[in-house]
Amino acid sequence: MRLKLNHGAAVRMRLARAARVAVLLALGAGLIAACDGWVPITIASKGARDCRDQFCEGDVRPPVAEGESAVKVNNRWYAGPALYFNGYESRTSFEWWDSRAVTPKTRRAVDLQAAATRGQLPELAVEISLHTPSHGPAAAWQDLDEQRVKGTAFHKRMVRPDLEEWLPKGDQNGRRWYVAISLKDSQGRSPTLRCDGPAESRTLCVTGLGWGSGGSAAVRLRGRHAADWPDIYLETARILGGLRPV
Repeated sequence: MRLKLNHGAAVRMRLARAARVAVLLALGAGLIAACDGWVPITIASKGARDCRDQFCEGDVRPPVAEGESAVKVNNRWYAGPALYFNGYESRTSFEWWDSRAVTPKTRRAVDLQAAATRGQLPELAVEISLHTPSHGPAAAWQDLDEQRVKGTAFHKRMVRPDLEEWLPKGDQNGRRWYVAISLKDSQGRSPTLRCDGPAESRTLCVTGLGWGSGGSAAVRLRGRHAADWPDIYLETARILGGLRPV
């Protein structure tokens, strides 16, 4: 038996149906535009940014040399070492163990393999994500500069001869910055890492780095590795230095 709706209810149903159709059409258009490289100011803009920094359906990879993979960043193509880049994503990582990098071809030490078996690799990894400028974290020295301009007082100590730790006085959250004072980044500043909590093994530490001609990268690692920040920076810079435009 069909129920007869009054005029007001029928109108409301038609409006709701039309709204659902409009949303679906907008999402579909946004996804198509995203993979075409266009960045519309719509609900689909996040997806569009993702396609700017990773391989999407319809993309054609440029030819690269043997041992290299094509890497897409900000709608431009680069060739990077296949040891670190898979040709689909613009991110990579390396393991850090006993204060040194473990490359993908290096055989793991027995204790490192045991940690991997226990599922601890995420805590031992240094993650590098390449991205469109302005879509990732700023260099951590910018955060530190802002705090100093605000008049924040710091406890400063030498972790090792080439590394300073800056800890805001009275900060209950345990934030801290690590400054590699003997090195310079692409902007002529000492590479700096910000850790968003106490000096513990699981605390997340992050910074932004420049590479190549205007490229940007986010670097993330756990606080257990912060004391090795100068060495981690050099290894990260070495990997980024292997990228070339094609």
